[in-house]
Amino acid sequence: MLRRLGYEVVGCSTAAEALALFQAHPERFDLVITDQSMPKMTGTALAKAILSLRPGFPIIICTGFSPDSGEGITQKQAEALGIREVHLKPLERFETAAAIRRVLDGHA
Repeated sequence: MLRRLGYEVVGCSTAAEALALFQAHPERFDLVITDQSMPKMTGTALAKAILSLRPGFPIIICTGFSPDSGEGITQKQAEALGIREVHLKPLERFETAAAIRRVLDGHA
């Protein structure tokens, strides 16, 4: 979906792989979109590690859990961590494109 929107995409299978790639080349990336629920490292933990390397870096967290479930994250909680936006699943192309533009343009 992101490639069809014209973005260059680097996909990773694990949060550890994503963090290692970001640590090796932090200047290569303009945005990180991550899932909140991943084995061994949550999206918020990944975001904290990325933000420790590049404060203010744009990050979008995707989740299928509502904040009431105990596993989800609210927009307010995300912003307190430095995460720009919480994007709820299922991911729709138009909503995803709009979220990316808001974050990259500094409106989120």
